[in-house]
Amino acid sequence: MRYQPIRYRQIREILDWIEAFHERLSIEYERMSQGQVRERVALLLQYLSDHQRQLQNTIKKYGESASEEILNTWHDHFPELDLPETLDELKHHLSVIDTNDVIQLAIKFHDVLICLFEEIRNTAPTDEVRDVFDNLAMMERREKERMVRDSAFLEDF
Repeated sequence: MRYQPIRYRQIREILDWIEAFHERLSIEYERMSQGQVRERVALLLQYLSDHQRQLQNTIKKYGESASEEILNTWHDHFPELDLPETLDELKHHLSVIDTNDVIQLAIKFHDVLICLFEEIRNTAPTDEVRDVFDNLAMMERREKERMVRDSAFLEDF
């Protein structure tokens, strides 16, 4: 899936897009967990769905608490993204996937967002916007590490 860049987006719109991204992943992981999958894969997919829902809520709260000045700031462009198409491929092979396949996919999604946040940070029009996306990149890295750690614990379960 390719997201085409659009010039001149407000920070509010970018945060809304990120929130919707997490929501879509949460819904897709939930749907996949209810398919014909192995028990551990279903547990991991449910965990990932909950994890994405938490991230969605975090971004929502972040947007609600940010100053109007930051939210209304215009950014020159929103980068083109290469979203992993693996999610659609994975849905077609649910009966044969294992937890490692799912973890690798989840890592790709975190990496896409980290790259997005870093690119926006590097082209930010103000120091305040730079700080917002630097914080989001750090949060996404921590969440990626937490997801990998928690997934390994689930694998041992």
